[in-house]
Amino acid sequence: SGSAFIVLQVQSPRQENGSYRKWQPCTPSKPRMVASTPPPWQHLVVQPPEQKRSWQDTRQNKISKPTVTCSSRPVPGNVRQSTRPRSPPLPPRRVRHDTPSEHSASVQSLKSPTPRGPDGDSAVEVMEIPNREDAAFVCGKGGSTIKRIALVAGCRATFKTQSQLLEVRGSPLERQRGLLYAKFMIAQRKVKNGPVPLEQSEVKDDCTLVNVPREGMAFMLGSRGATLRRIEQEKNVIMFIGQVRGAEPPPDTECLCIFGARRSRRSAQLEVMSTVEEKVPGYFSRSWHEHGETLEQKSDCYGDWGTTTVELEEGDIRWLIGSGGRTTRTICAASDCLLNNVGRVVFLCGTRQQRALAQDYMSLILIQMDNMKYSPHVEDMFTESRHDRTLLEIPAKDVGYVTGKGRVTLGQIEEEYGVVMIFAQMAGVPTANSSVDTLAIFGPLRSRTCAELEAMASAEHNDPGLFTAGFVDRTLNTKEFATDRITFEDKAAIGYILGKGGTTRRRLSKASGAHLQFVGNVLNIAGDLEERTRGWDYITFHLQVEKRNKSPIDASGRSDVTTLRTDGLRFTGPEIWKIEEETCTFCVIADDVHGVQQFFIFGKEEGDADHSGRAKAKKMAMLLLREKNKEGRHDGPQSDRSRD
Repeated sequence: SGSAFIVLQVQSPRQENGSYRKWQPCTPSKPRMVASTPPPWQHLVVQPPEQKRSWQDTRQNKISKPTVTCSSRPVPGNVRQSTRPRSPPLPPRRVRHDTPSEHSASVQSLKSPTPRGPDGDSAVEVMEIPNREDAAFVCGKGGSTIKRIALVAGCRATFKTQSQLLEVRGSPLERQRGLLYAKFMIAQRKVKNGPVPLEQSEVKDDCTLVNVPREGMAFMLGSRGATLRRIEQEKNVIMFIGQVRGAEPPPDTECLCIFGARRSRRSAQLEVMSTVEEKVPGYFSRSWHEHGETLEQKSDCYGDWGTTTVELEEGDIRWLIGSGGRTTRTICAASDCLLNNVGRVVFLCGTRQQRALAQDYMSLILIQMDNMKYSPHVEDMFTESRHDRTLLEIPAKDVGYVTGKGRVTLGQIEEEYGVVMIFAQMAGVPTANSSVDTLAIFGPLRSRTCAELEAMASAEHNDPGLFTAGFVDRTLNTKEFATDRITFEDKAAIGYILGKGGTTRRRLSKASGAHLQFVGNVLNIAGDLEERTRGWDYITFHLQVEKRNKSPIDASGRSDVTTLRTDGLRFTGPEIWKIEEETCTFCVIADDVHGVQQFFIFGKEEGDADHSGRAKAKKMAMLLLREKNKEGRHDGPQSDRSRD
């Protein structure tokens, strides 16, 4: 390399008194000896000349002799010190130190000098976290905490382990909230079981404060905070016990701080109120009875957002909640309204239209429990024109098959697609023909269509030809939401598409974004034009592989595919199914147009490597290929993808 060094270890002869003499660093012209009792070593290091060296100069001895200097720093053991000139040290980084608050004394932040986007949305703010324990707490297990911070604040957060820097990207408001939430996380670790101190300026319109009695706080937190963490994850908020400077909570209460978007905060607040009301009955419902208090933050009441309350009897409340809260979740999904009970008082939160729909759906649920509460309003929901309803006539002999024992089948469809379904006779609404019952499906258009196809498939299975007798194949070119129909005469192809228990059909639906369902031998593809096109393409690719068709797959010009070269390695069926299940993708091994074997990953979302989508599927496939390369495994012919 042109560098040379020599390490000389010099020991002086022993004196009469048993001591040694050691050479000390000095100039060559004035050597001097100093007596020393221990036998230390001294190191001489040869430094190369500053001029450049080449192999030609070395052979011709054109390089000047190196100069010898004495190193005053001992080298431990047999380690040699390189004398290659080091680059000059970098100038110290200019860091702007913000005035730290009480709970962020060890945190320093700086801003990027200029935003990289036109609106500042790509600007970066950096928080330095010197304490590694604080950094680990902010990141969380597997990065769960920093992901939740980014999700709640609406920003992008990345932690640099080597430099101990937290980088936050987004709009100015998103960056401000992301850094603030990170400081709160550090403060929680420092105060441990105590309240986190907050300034008045930190309690803004993204914060809701709830005073909880001490006797109910432990019940609400759960074992080691499990209940609180569950609410955080489900509602997409950040929650902790805090203490706002200058605002003391009432006696025997603690202040629970909830940070997040308006809808998320209100949903978490209602969940907390419902949980505490179970432990301390009447704590929140009493204020509603006496003062009509809904405990809603005034800054959140803009537009037509508001809260409607309904008081029910104890039996009606249990029926409304359903098994494990299934009925309540169904109403919330169908109406897009927040619904939760605090004791016997039901809180409905949302826009005016959302609250009206939720009240209608509540009436449909309660009418099934006691027909004595039937009102003409329920009959109007079947007869009048509504934008949120689909009517499907089913023969009376097939109603039991569609409903299932104890309404299990109908309840599963409701929960899966977020709709409310009820038969007219079950609601006490008279029908013109007693041999035919009318199934009413309430909810958004996409959800109603999916539920309708499920009900039709169930009835068609029990009564073949009920619906397919009048079906005509169609492929629509409209960009709006619609349904295409294709008839399959090959039963083997139908089995390939369905898979065992319908698993393949569901995976193809998730990957394409379209809803795929067979009604008899007619395949229905529901979605917008792009989704319907993807759904049919994925079915074509899947049948091509199942039938051992060697035709190549042309992925050029597609934005929904990621390819990975396998170099002759293949995956087994279970390995492919696991990737598809975890990432909501459709994967297949085939040759491309150039005859090169590729692992094709199809899906509507690119996603990221840590969560889902094609990016995560590619990461999982690369890990499998790496393991197979180490083991030298070649699984032979491509594994059968059939779900048998």
